[in-house]
Amino acid sequence: MEFWISNLVSGLIGLVIGVILEEPLNRVKTSIVRFMKRLFFRPQYTHTSPETFCFGDLITSWVVVDGDGELEYTPETINSRFDPSVENLPQDLLAQRTQIEQQEKEKRDKGLSYHWNGSRYSLEEFVCGRTPLEENLTLQLHFRPSDYFTFLATNMSLDEKVSDEGKIVSLREKYLSQASWHKPIEFFSNSFGVNLAVITSDQYLIVTQRSNVVGSRPGEFNISVSEGLSRPLDRSDQSGAPDVYRCAIRGVAEELGVEIRNSDIRFLSLGVDEQYSQWALLGIVKSERSMEDVLTWRRTGVKDKWESIQLYAIPFTVEDVVCFVLSHRPWAPPALACVFHTLVHEFNRSKVEAAIRKHSKKQSAA
Repeated sequence: MEFWISNLVSGLIGLVIGVILEEPLNRVKTSIVRFMKRLFFRPQYTHTSPETFCFGDLITSWVVVDGDGELEYTPETINSRFDPSVENLPQDLLAQRTQIEQQEKEKRDKGLSYHWNGSRYSLEEFVCGRTPLEENLTLQLHFRPSDYFTFLATNMSLDEKVSDEGKIVSLREKYLSQASWHKPIEFFSNSFGVNLAVITSDQYLIVTQRSNVVGSRPGEFNISVSEGLSRPLDRSDQSGAPDVYRCAIRGVAEELGVEIRNSDIRFLSLGVDEQYSQWALLGIVKSERSMEDVLTWRRTGVKDKWESIQLYAIPFTVEDVVCFVLSHRPWAPPALACVFHTLVHEFNRSKVEAAIRKHSKKQSAA
């Protein structure tokens, strides 16, 4: 009898202790699981400098050079200039370009998918300023001619190995090891584009996912429109200098099938993707067309439909957009900065940052 009483008392004591300690033990267990997940399943990030843009825990290779989302550039405060002289490449870069040109010709001759050599602009210099009274954004852009094969041989070949004073190094180590993004890098600024967040008339933000056949950042989530300057298509009527508004209008038409005007466009910031030395203006477009209009035009066919494999319609609220961004990966770096500056411009910075903190905590707790 004494044995059974002893066991019964011990069992009751154990039950009481278990009930009392169950919640603390569960908290400890949950903390250990979260720690192990962070230890062994850390997200992979591109190596970046301390100056690069972050969206919550999403660390990008995008450097915001000018603008914060609150101020705007206007057609009157963006001035482009053009020097028609061609920049002569160093021998190693010229050899790389020649090889790419030959490879793409062979692909074309065999009936394979290939890149064609479009005429582009190289950013030689930029000057940021402010208007005297409102202190709004001003920008001078200085360009020279370039082409797509040069872009592939330089910006898109930064990890290719070359000889440098008897050592084998990457093009990045040879030419960009001391890069300062206060000015374009010589020979490696063969890309300048516009990245636009398009908001439909029924208040949806259009997000895309890039296809696997595009030349840069295939498969990544991206903002509504990402278009590079073209010399034949975007040159202004007065000179050979590019018109960034013409490029924006063309990009929205070719990728979404939507017609817009200069007055629909707000450029908010200038930046560079330090991973590929790609420069761009970021901005927002307020379209008069609904999301259903966009989807209908896409179904009937648009010129550059092949550049993206899917469109997403995100309700244009801070909560919905931030939640979508943090729950989908990977992202093209300028897209994240464009989303952030768009939200700041249309709502306010404190509200946007609070939403990012809230949803970042939810993601890390999941």
